[in-house]
Amino acid sequence: MSDRWQDSLPEDMRTNPTLDKFKDPEGLAKSYIELERMQSRSLAIPGEHSTDDDWDKYYTKAQEGGHLTVHPDHASDEHKKAFWKSLGVPESTDGYSMVDDFEGLPDDTVSGVRELAVKAGWTNKQFQKTLAALREDHVAQSDVNSQALAEDKGIVDKMFGLAKEQKMSAIGALAEQFIDPKVPPAWAGDLSKLSAGDLIFMDNLVKGFTGKGPQAFKQPDTNGQQYTPGELDEMIDKLTTDMETNGRQMGKDRYNALLAKRIRYIGMRGASN
Repeated sequence: MSDRWQDSLPEDMRTNPTLDKFKDPEGLAKSYIELERMQSRSLAIPGEHSTDDDWDKYYTKAQEGGHLTVHPDHASDEHKKAFWKSLGVPESTDGYSMVDDFEGLPDDTVSGVRELAVKAGWTNKQFQKTLAALREDHVAQSDVNSQALAEDKGIVDKMFGLAKEQKMSAIGALAEQFIDPKVPPAWAGDLSKLSAGDLIFMDNLVKGFTGKGPQAFKQPDTNGQQYTPGELDEMIDKLTTDMETNGRQMGKDRYNALLAKRIRYIGMRGASN
């Protein structure tokens, strides 16, 4: 007589290799009971055509034991907090921290990302990764801006030449003449913020107002004399040429006197009221 307990089963079952894992019918019975118990505790996520009642039952069962295993859209506030806390989501902006020695982003940008993180429900790791990505973009953009500023400066130096100081002074005077102090532009008081194209445009405006166009700048009285913009330009150009051509030969006192006069004329040229 065979010692295999499976031999007492119908022929189509006794040869099933799955049964070889069990030494006796008792072991098979215990395994089946444990399987039933596990299935009774398992959760099947509702499908595409499930009803709201199906979803409510699903979330109610998911909350048994005080925890969730899926997104807590339908959970109570208490369970929501526990769920997100277990994933590492802070409850407020104070809970988001930067990695040690983090730098490279303005404080207002970091604060804005903190606010966004709270609204979006990010973990602290997601917050830190977002800051790192923004810093990388910020550094890259800063390099591009620095290169653009350097290129702009080269263009302005080339276009304005030796008259750069004079032209910048006149542009400043034009700005002071027409800027509304109640709503000043971002570059007010700092012409270095203007691009080369902006500076050249404003230089052309100065030429229009002080040359062929209507007189916009009234020069101050100097020793009882007033000079037109054109006369000042001629005197400045003459002094510049003289200093460049004969500067090495003339004495120090003579050179300094011409330099002082040139500076005074440039100030007069850019003055406005």
